[in-house]
Amino acid sequence: MSTGISTIVLFYISLICGFYVLVCIFMFSIPETKGNVYEANGVSFSPQHMLRATWRESRNSTIYCTNGIHGKWVTRQTRVIRAVMWAIRTEVPFSWVRWGDGELLHSARNSKIEIDQRLRRSFVSLTGTENRNSNWTMINVGVWWLCNRRLRNLWDDLISSNNSDYIFMDSFYLPMGDPVEVDRTFWREAGVIGWVAEARRRRVVLIGPAHLKRVPVLKYAAHIETTGTESSSVARINFLIKKSVLISSQSNTTTLFVLAAGWASKIIIAELCYLLPRDSFIDVGSAFDGYAGVPSRDYNRDIKKYCIAVHGENSDPRDRLWMRIDTCRKYVLYAHQPPNSIS
Repeated sequence: MSTGISTIVLFYISLICGFYVLVCIFMFSIPETKGNVYEANGVSFSPQHMLRATWRESRNSTIYCTNGIHGKWVTRQTRVIRAVMWAIRTEVPFSWVRWGDGELLHSARNSKIEIDQRLRRSFVSLTGTENRNSNWTMINVGVWWLCNRRLRNLWDDLISSNNSDYIFMDSFYLPMGDPVEVDRTFWREAGVIGWVAEARRRRVVLIGPAHLKRVPVLKYAAHIETTGTESSSVARINFLIKKSVLISSQSNTTTLFVLAAGWASKIIIAELCYLLPRDSFIDVGSAFDGYAGVPSRDYNRDIKKYCIAVHGENSDPRDRLWMRIDTCRKYVLYAHQPPNSIS
């Protein structure tokens, strides 16, 4: 009898101990947020920490067009993209900034134009240690431009003005999850559905041209309109910054700012990082222009490609929200009318 009781007691003790062990494993293996740092087992998962770790592991490798130039470089990191998607979901403030040929040309040291020098200061500000959110600020460089000797020299001069330990990533656009995206399948298999879907529960403010109002996935975003080349004037940039601060202050929730204002976007993001430290910023550039029917760059010249991807015979009906059917009518004659099409 006593042996049976002892067996039962030992069974329950083992069960309780096993449960305790499982709880401990769960607690220490699942990442958690501490401030704006993503941690698990005491290891930091903020983008800059990830990039520094990757750079230390691969410092002898060479990235296309970056051999011999100033700065510390890593290739595009899937885990960094995942961290940014997590930041969008959990409202951890971050900044995704792109730096290409336009930014290099306008941030030259010898420029006498006030706004150019302001852009140069923005670069130093975003990558410097005084940036309170530097661990979640990502400068993504279009490294293919650095094969051009003039742009390469401009980059070396720009980076020489900044003594920080910042790591730059060979990347450009943050994955949107759109149907034309070349790497869409790769990102989905990696667990990245794109920032547009991740932001569906966020308060979004778009700073960009009027034609982006025609993009259905942006219809719920508040819109601060930029107007052509005026968006890069001193007065216009100051207006966009003040308007952004006002809109952000009108809500108790955080704001995700989406910027399509050319190289002026970098100045706006750099200054709003200090004025609105709880908000986030994505520099999208011309990524949505094709879906608005505006061929603004070489890569989006073929609007028909966008129409077929969204409204073609073999397109996914769930992608119809990326582009209005009436935007496509001037580019493609359809033999069918897509069901649930947007007019």
